[in-house]
Amino acid sequence: MKILHEISTFAAEVTKIVCIEKYWIEIKLIDAGGNKKFGNISKLVLGLFTLPFSNASIECTFSIVNIIKDKLQNVD
Repeated sequence: MKILHEISTFAAEVTKIVCIEKYWIEIKLIDAGGNKKFGNISKLVLGLFTLPFSNASIECTFSIVNIIKDKLQNVD
């Protein structure tokens, strides 16, 4: 019951946070014993923020590299 109360209290505090990154940084809170409450979950989500939203930027980069490579091959 104590854990449920802590989670609901924490959830009420976190709803005040607007930015999603700040939200997941707050998830990394440390309890009184020095243990991270939700360390693994926050690592996962913050890691997901590093992924591109789509592969369009990657495809664009490969297209540019292919164009440059083709131009260099045609110079000979």
